[in-house]
Amino acid sequence: MRDIWGNHDGTKMQITSNEFRQPHDKYASKLTNFIGTLVRDGKNAPINYKSWHKVPDKYKDRMWKIIQEKFDIPPLAENWTMRSCGKELKNWKAYLKRTYYSETLSFEEQKKYKDKRVYAGQWEELIKYWAIDDAKKQELNEDVSKENDMNDTFSEVMGKEKYVSVLMYGFGVCPSDVWENKSTKKKNQKKYIQTLEAELKELTSQVQANKQNYNANDTSSIPDMALNYNDNATSSQLLWFSSSAYEIPIVEVGEMVNLKSVTADPETIAIGLVVSKDSSKEVGGKELGDHYSEVVVQVCINPDEELIRPYGQCKTIGEVVGASIAWPITFLVSRKSDKQLPDSMM
Repeated sequence: MRDIWGNHDGTKMQITSNEFRQPHDKYASKLTNFIGTLVRDGKNAPINYKSWHKVPDKYKDRMWKIIQEKFDIPPLAENWTMRSCGKELKNWKAYLKRTYYSETLSFEEQKKYKDKRVYAGQWEELIKYWAIDDAKKQELNEDVSKENDMNDTFSEVMGKEKYVSVLMYGFGVCPSDVWENKSTKKKNQKKYIQTLEAELKELTSQVQANKQNYNANDTSSIPDMALNYNDNATSSQLLWFSSSAYEIPIVEVGEMVNLKSVTADPETIAIGLVVSKDSSKEVGGKELGDHYSEVVVQVCINPDEELIRPYGQCKTIGEVVGASIAWPITFLVSRKSDKQLPDSMM
């Protein structure tokens, strides 16, 4: 941790997250260890609050700011990071109780018997809490009881949710992250989508015409269309479009999509929101054209994937999280319908 705390030149460790907003690169373990050292300082995470949800937002904001100073971490990972802080604080308090707290000691004796890293005032309040029988019972049932106090800043924005675990997905993944059917997520997007309705109406006739052409299964024009991508994607990478079994996916403005790699065996490299299909709109200094859509990258899965078109000085998908980019419409698949590719496309 010395290399992180002692770094004052502004260099940050790059953190990337998967589709569930969990850090998953080589620095993920360092981030977790850093959070552990952070919460053991009472200036950042006071131990005299009954639970993490009772800790005032000013302390949580302070910790998030410190983490951002040391790590280049996506904003979407804030939820996971804050929950990790809560978990580490709980572990720290459990260690203190297991190591230093004893019912046989008097209050005056117990005040002096503590970890040297703990502030005296916070320790006194904590041991008073532990000494109360009702508090002991509450603590025993804490892991199985429902946490009712979720009125911190984050829950007011994101809505309430039971933080039950989803097996095999790791820490911090909730059911709504895996099965995206919570009405709250739709409500959060509703306001933004409404701003796109006017543009969507203008595109409706064009989309319907494209659907009819694609459903006619006339593949003779598809290879020609692939050759018109004269950006980073080569014609050899796009030859698999000529398969008669392949139907070009149609996605609508305002739809969440998986961005696929431009290869013969496409993989999901990011998750984004389609914001425009206007062929005359400029993105990154170049018009979209007929075969691209404008997508705001929200979650990066493969940060090293090269962009099809340049976006300023950015060259990879990991550098444009939160920004809008142009991506081929044939490599945008709706999150609702994306499944394993059929054999005919392999």
